[in-house]
Amino acid sequence: THYLIGIGLEFTITAATEVKATQSDIDDLTSIVQDESESLSKLHFNIFNPNNISLNIPWNQPSVQFWIEYYKQPWNRLKLSQQVNKLKLFLPEIKEIFKEEGLPDDLALLPIIESGCNPSAVSRAGAAGLWQLMPSIARLFGLKLNSYIDERFDFEKSTRAAAKYLKHLYSKFGRWDLAIAAYNAGPKKIENL
Repeated sequence: THYLIGIGLEFTITAATEVKATQSDIDDLTSIVQDESESLSKLHFNIFNPNNISLNIPWNQPSVQFWIEYYKQPWNRLKLSQQVNKLKLFLPEIKEIFKEEGLPDDLALLPIIESGCNPSAVSRAGAAGLWQLMPSIARLFGLKLNSYIDERFDFEKSTRAAAKYLKHLYSKFGRWDLAIAAYNAGPKKIENL
C-alpha cells in the first residue's frame, strides 16, 4: 500500500506499472484537485475573474474560452497549480520589479505560460530562462550572452529585461493583450494580423 503525493489516498500496487484504485479513490482525488483549483483561482491570483484583471483580455472570445475550459479540467488544473506553486518562489521579487517599472501585477503570471515557471527552460526556437527571452531581444534589453555567460538565466536581470520588453511592446501596440501576444509570438506576427 502506498500513498499518492502525500494526500492520504491509498492505492494497492500489484506490479511495478499497475496501480489499482477504486472509483471512490479516483473521485476523492478528483475532488481534491477541484478544491485545490478553486483555491488557486480564488485565493492566490483570481486568474479567471475578468473583473480583477486589467489587461484587456477578450474573455468571451472562443480561443480564450477554450483555455479557460482546458484549465477547469481537474488534471490540467493540477498541472497549473504545480506551476503556480513554483512561481510563488519568484512572485514577490517579480511584482517588486514590475512595480518599479510601472507594469500591472497581473503580468507577473507570464512565466506560467512562457516557461512553466522553469528558470532553466530552453525552447527549440532558442528562447531561454524563466521569461523565455530570445537572444536578440535579451541583448537589445541589456543582457549579456556569450560563450561563458547567458544572463537570461539570471533571475533578476532577466526579469528586468522582460519588464522593459513588455513596456516597449505596450508602447508599440497600446494594449496589454497585444503586448502579451507579441511577447510570446513576436511583434512581427502581431503587426501582420
